[in-house]
Amino acid sequence: MMQTAMAWCKENGIPYAFDPGQQLLAFGDDDLRRAIRNCSALIVNDYEWGLLATRLKYGEDDILKTGAQLIITRGSDGASLYVAGQQLDIPACTPERVVNPTGAGDAFRAGWLAGMAAGWQPADCMRLGAAMGSYAVEAEGTLIDTLDTQHVWHRAEEAYGAPLPVWET
Repeated sequence: MMQTAMAWCKENGIPYAFDPGQQLLAFGDDDLRRAIRNCSALIVNDYEWGLLATRLKYGEDDILKTGAQLIITRGSDGASLYVAGQQLDIPACTPERVVNPTGAGDAFRAGWLAGMAAGWQPADCMRLGAAMGSYAVEAEGTLIDTLDTQHVWHRAEEAYGAPLPVWET
């Protein structure tokens, strides 16, 4: 299903972010290379990056040669963005409490994608992603029942010393 969706996006000129996640082991090497070659961003956690890099004998530069961004989330150690030969490290946004880390990566991706869709700069997208991930670890389960954007913006500003862009609706 994921491969069909990626092929459809490529055929229709629609950029996509590739997050192999728990499906990483289900992909053959050629399928992984094709997905990476055609995506606009590869998003993995540090464990997944280790598996993928070892398996395909890839380094960060191999991803950048495809024109894609590489985002590696590192849990409490933040996240790294590799783009156009540059590395941007974003520290984690500290949660008030840690209940369960399940869903933090998905929340990060949601924030990052929302920032990208809004046309934000990469650093701001990463900071929104980190702030969203910090809320996810505060809850049991993978869904955040309620979320106040004012709180998200405030937490990000406290963590990074600068406000996120204004959200245009």
